[in-house]
Amino acid sequence: MSFGIVQYRFALFHLKMKILILEDDKALLSALVLFLKRGGHLTFAVETAKSACQLLEQEAFDLVITDRQLPDDNGELKTLHFSKQLNPSTPVIIMSGEYSDDIVAGVMVAGANHFLPKPFQLHEFLNLVARFKKA
Repeated sequence: MSFGIVQYRFALFHLKMKILILEDDKALLSALVLFLKRGGHLTFAVETAKSACQLLEQEAFDLVITDRQLPDDNGELKTLHFSKQLNPSTPVIIMSGEYSDDIVAGVMVAGANHFLPKPFQLHEFLNLVARFKKA
């Protein structure tokens, strides 16, 4: 019996996350998905807030990563609000090429768990994702 418990705990420790990533820059989206998949994460990649919200209705995610400025969102943070409405405990990371204290404060007040300014280094991104892995 104890061997089974050890195996179970080992499996839980090595579970990867189910991540929704929303980015309208196709090259950046592809790169982020590639590195998340290499890390063993199950990734769902979309380019619009509408697509992200549809997926959020169908699937539960361990982490949501979204760009702040999207063609069908315009900084309204639809995906953040919808994600928190459906599952308040799911962490949301907001990425943006626009950076100011007001933008960061607004994103955090809206319910984001972290703001990641672009451009960023890949190791910064992967370390940030790892921080949200459930223990």
